[in-house]
Amino acid sequence: MTCSSTPSLLLGLTLALTAPTFLSSCDTKAKEAALLAGEEVASLQKANSRLENDMKLLREQSETRHNELLKQNEELQKEADAAKSQFEKLQDDAAKAQKELDEYMAKYKLGYRAKLKGQSLATLKTTESAAYQAVVLREITPTEVSFTHSNGATRVAMDKLTPDLQRKFLYDPDEVKRQEEAQAAAAND
Repeated sequence: MTCSSTPSLLLGLTLALTAPTFLSSCDTKAKEAALLAGEEVASLQKANSRLENDMKLLREQSETRHNELLKQNEELQKEADAAKSQFEKLQDDAAKAQKELDEYMAKYKLGYRAKLKGQSLATLKTTESAAYQAVVLREITPTEVSFTHSNGATRVAMDKLTPDLQRKFLYDPDEVKRQEEAQAAAAND
């Protein structure tokens, strides 16, 4: 029903309710039509009342469901916040464990490299085709190896060693990068 039909409906209802009084002297067909219109108005009023009750019930159900959804949303938000908090804690724990592992590995590498000091190698080859004979290791750092050989003493950058020697001396480009960054930061202070 549109807003423009509301006045004509009201007029029709008014006539239907008052028509029997005005039509008492009219013919019976008009009286019957007025009675039928009155019955239809009463039927429409009952239907309208039922619809209003149904709408009220639907509004109540909708409000109840809305409140349930709000409550579920709050519970889910609490769970999400708890999961986020737990995730952040796990990230902190992982970062702490990684730091401890890095510190342990640094100590391990330092100790391992110190144990290699004084060891002899028959030959030490580089990726630049240099070969040193009768090698005695003097010092191994993350960036280079210092040693004596049959023709004197020298230093070779770790990244210039063959892959098998890099593994043996625990060469780690990331360690070198961290060391360079730490040295640069110390120089800037």
